[in-house]
Amino acid sequence: MIQNLDTRLNKLQTQCDYLRRKISAFPEGELSIQKNGSYQRWIIRKEEQSVYCPKSNRSLAEIMALKKYYSLLLLEAEEEFSLLSSYKKISSSQSRSRKLSSSDLLEESSPYYELLQSHFAKDKLPVSMQKWCAESYETNSSHPENLIHTTLAGHKVRSKSEVIIANLLYTNHIPYRYEAALALNELTVYPDFTILHPTTQQFFYWEHFGMMDKNNYCDAACNKLKSYCYNGIYPSMQLITTYETGKVPIRSEQVQQIITQYFL
Repeated sequence: MIQNLDTRLNKLQTQCDYLRRKISAFPEGELSIQKNGSYQRWIIRKEEQSVYCPKSNRSLAEIMALKKYYSLLLLEAEEEFSLLSSYKKISSSQSRSRKLSSSDLLEESSPYYELLQSHFAKDKLPVSMQKWCAESYETNSSHPENLIHTTLAGHKVRSKSEVIIANLLYTNHIPYRYEAALALNELTVYPDFTILHPTTQQFFYWEHFGMMDKNNYCDAACNKLKSYCYNGIYPSMQLITTYETGKVPIRSEQVQQIITQYFL
């Protein structure tokens, strides 16, 4: 977020510098157009003096109109630069003053991350569930190069959002499998998470759709949901779904609420 903000501020600064140089090369004064019905008068204002620009001097009027355009463009750029600079200061201040949260410690970049792994050990699960977690299963073999994020349980997943879900399932001692094959009649899908309810032993499936602001991705997500429904697996029943866009990422608090609702 801050990086994008800095990029925009740099562009605005460059634009302002360019416009100031352009404007300094124009004649003094500001063009004003007075209308009286269909008739227009061109007036060039210099400090407290106003000078009439005759229609025969259209070239001057055009130059002064261009100057006015650049001047307004500069004003808009300066206003945006000022607002974004203020927002950056406030955001930086809030970021520095924000208290450390439990979810911060579960971030891959956190120095606490590795230390927490042993605390949330699999032996806190019943033996039958430990066995289920340990069994081999068919996984999604598509694009293994995208499995670049490591969870507390040591699994490789495809996104930071999946890390959040996996870690909170793990720390809440909810047994799960990542991208395990699921046969839906003639179609095989790979839910992000296949979850064994710790009390009822019922299976749940969790799909996280992380790029819903991209049209092709959104279409594919909707088709996948249809496949689940056509095979008797319904959202908010056996199927848990979460969504995010580039502007609205998933939050740890949201994931924890879902886990509490379904499994605790």
